[in-house]
Formats: sequence, structure tokens, C-alpha cells
Amino acid sequence: MERDEITIDLREMVLYVARKWKLLVLCMVILAVLCDVFSFASSAKVKKDEAAEAKKKIETIKEVDEVDQAFGAYSKYKEQYDNTFDYISGSVMMGLDASAVAKDSIVYRISSEDAIDIAKSLESFTADDALCKSMADILGCEEKYAGELVSVKNTTGEVSLGNVKMDLTIDSAVVVVTVYSSDEAKLTDLGNVVSSAFESYAASMSNTYGQFGIEQVAQQQGMISDSELANNQQNTNATLDSLKSAMDSFGTSFTAEQTKYFEALKDNMKADDKEKEISYINVKYIVLGAAAGFILPAIILAILYILSRKLKAVSDVSDSFRVDVLGNVVDGTDKAKAQEQIEYICAQLAVLAEKSQKKNIVFASTVDSKNLAGIDEIADKAIGKTLSDAKYAGAVLTDAKALKVLEAAEGVVLIEKLFATTYNDFEKELQLCKRLNVPVVGCIVVR
Repeated sequence: MERDEITIDLREMVLYVARKWKLLVLCMVILAVLCDVFSFASSAKVKKDEAAEAKKKIETIKEVDEVDQAFGAYSKYKEQYDNTFDYISGSVMMGLDASAVAKDSIVYRISSEDAIDIAKSLESFTADDALCKSMADILGCEEKYAGELVSVKNTTGEVSLGNVKMDLTIDSAVVVVTVYSSDEAKLTDLGNVVSSAFESYAASMSNTYGQFGIEQVAQQQGMISDSELANNQQNTNATLDSLKSAMDSFGTSFTAEQTKYFEALKDNMKADDKEKEISYINVKYIVLGAAAGFILPAIILAILYILSRKLKAVSDVSDSFRVDVLGNVVDGTDKAKAQEQIEYICAQLAVLAEKSQKKNIVFASTVDSKNLAGIDEIADKAIGKTLSDAKYAGAVLTDAKALKVLEAAEGVVLIEKLFATTYNDFEKELQLCKRLNVPVVGCIVVR
């Protein structure tokens, strides 16, 4: 019996690939990890050969030294520039509008023979870690930038704070605690935590100066124009501009070869900075790796499916070899269900055998027992339960005893397994049945 042309069922091919989902997931994970590692390795690679090559082209050692010295100075300015730039970018103080800033000024009077000395000592008050954390929580900023929003200054003589004027005696002094805020609504909360911390700090001074009096005598809170803050901001920005100008001035008198060497050294510095900023997780490469891990194995599986010379689908049996499919059994761990399926098929065969007077029906296959993975045993039990005269022969192409059983049969039911039975073996089996004049009743396909 010659088979018809084998056609590829796209639906069956997709299902075949889908059933390999564990392999696909494994490949996705592996390629995602490999792509991420590749991304990290590529980003971490620093090319310093260009600097070495440029250095070789400079004619004299003196010219090389000039570049090295200039680059050493440039590196120091660059470090200062980067630190200043980072400060300006992250600082809450630098982001305030000096023309209308939320400011809380709290005035304390100190009464003591050592009032002036105590006031000067209180100027050393700075926000500790606990206070910085409290302020950062209120403002929602980084802790390292919160402390600069607080300052303390002492004064003597007449003090003016808005409409409040104080004439200080010789036994008193004044300190003014200033608190800035990026949000006027949060100024009161900031003032409370700062004043509490300051008063605790002042109380600790009694260990040095003995008991002295300190009381809050005035407070001014609101949006004001602050020239001191504006000057500090301008000075910091001017420092950044000065550093940038100094950096740009290096190398202006170099020869062309010196300039190439100097620029290569600067590029290496940028590469070093980039290496420090490398992320170990690159989402883009992970996604690409996962996609490749799915697509490539899926394509390979599809190609292997197409090129396979084995039965791939139930339709191969019915359409290409024109053999009736009596039913299909899913090969798996549920043997009870498989036996139930085969018993139902055998019950149908028993009715047909009774009508056709063919009781000596043989069940045969092209594959041996290990490839049927226990289906042969299930079939044997099912046959004995419903077809008393039928028997399971086995692999008729390789087993001489099975061939003898087939030869004496009145009909044969083939049990074939997808991706185990080859086209050629199935064709040989059908030709063998034809030569022995044993009609093929149908085929049970094991999926």
C-alpha cells in the first residue's frame, strides 16, 4: 500500500511546539541571563588602547609630560566640578527661590555672665542624623541635604526682627535659629523639630558653662526675600562656572598629537565613570534574550517537526495511509483513563467482530514495548476484558512470534505512537498485512 503525500497540519505543529513549553521556558531564562551578562560585559569594557597609541605618536618626552601634568590638574578640577554639580542638582537649598522663600527665624535670649561665649558656642549647632532624618521625612528629600536648611547665628547690641526690637544687657546675648523650607505649609513642623533639637543641644552646654537661662523671645515665619541665600546660591553657581572655564582652558596650546592624547585620556575617564554606573540588570537585553529564547527554539522545533519522518498527527494515518482511526489514546500517567479509552474501542470491535464473524483479531504495532510506555499492557488487559478471542501480538516487524500470530489472524488492529512510528515502518506493516491477506480493521493512535 502506497501512502499519499504527507501534508503538514499547522494546528498540530503549533500544539507540538506548545507541548514543549518547559523547554521553551528554560531557553528563555538561559538566553535572558546570557544577554544580560553580555550587556554588562560590553558596557564594562574600557578601551584604553587609543590613549596608548596616541601617546606613541608624540615626538618628545617633554610633550608627553606636559599632557600628563595637564590631565592631572584637569582630573582634580573635574572631580570638584562633578561634586559641585551633584550638589546643585540634589540640594534642597540650591533649589529654593531666594526672592520668595519660606523661612522661620526663632530668637533665643541667653542670660548668664558667659552669655556671649555661650552664644558663640551655640553657633556650632548642626543637624545630627536624627534631626536630618526628621526633616527629610517632612520635606520628602534626601537626608544629606536636610541639615543645610538650618543655621544658628549669635548677635549682641540691639536686635531687630520684624517689629520686635531688643536692647541687650551686658549679661545677655541672642542667638537666631534660621530654618528654610521648600514648602511653606511644612515650615511649622520643621520649626518645631529644629527648635526642640536646638534646646536639647543648649541644655547640654550646662556641663561647660554651668546653669544659664535661655528662652525663646520671638519668632518670625513666612515667605520673604533672602539676600544671604541668594548670595550663597550665586557663589555656588559661580564656582561651577569657574571650574568649567578652568577645565576648558586645558590643552588649548597643545599640538595636534598632544590634543589627541589628551582627549583619549579624557575619554578613558568617561569610560571609568560609566563603568561605575553600570547596572547589572538591563531590562532591554533581558526582554530581547527572553524573546530570542522563545522564538529560536520554537522555529527549530517547527523545522524538526516538518523534517521528521515519523507519524506526527492522527490525520497522517487517516489521510495519507487511508487507514481508519478507531480512536486515540493520550500517553501519560493516567493509565486508568487510557485503559478506559481502549476498552471502549475494544467494545466497538467486539460488536463488529460478532457481525462479521471475525473473532480472531490481533493487535499489533511497529514499535516495541519500551516505546509504547505501558500502552501495550493496558491494551492487553482491555482486549482480554471485551474480546475473548483477540490477543496482543506486539511488534510484527521485529518479533518472529508476533509475525506468526499475525499470520493466523482474521483481522488486525494497529497500535501506533506519534513520533515513534516511522512512515516507512508503518508502510511496511501495511504491506505485510496485505501480503498475509490479513485485513486492517483500523488503527489506535497513541498521542
